[in-house]
Amino acid sequence: MFLLYKDKDNYTFRITAEAEGYVVFETSLTFEAQTGSLITFDIPMTPLVRGDLNRDGIVNLRDAISALQIMSNSSVLPSVIYKDADVNDDNRLGSEEAIYILRSMSR
Repeated sequence: MFLLYKDKDNYTFRITAEAEGYVVFETSLTFEAQTGSLITFDIPMTPLVRGDLNRDGIVNLRDAISALQIMSNSSVLPSVIYKDADVNDDNRLGSEEAIYILRSMSR
């Protein structure tokens, strides 16, 4: 999906790419209206990694700590929590995710 915005000198495209099993990618692209330059832009699609609470592409101790902080209602929570990190599709992040992450790390 993309949206096009135009101000007096520029065009801005807002691009959203979604595919099942991949992280949603969003970006914007702005170019000068008068140049008429053709712009090509590749959109990298990153596979979802179950248990990857911070979406850095790996399941590690940071993710386990985040899951434990969420479970304990800690005052120090991750700045962003991604729903697709839910390992058992119960629409919650908690003990199952912490156990899954720790088991994944031990393999």
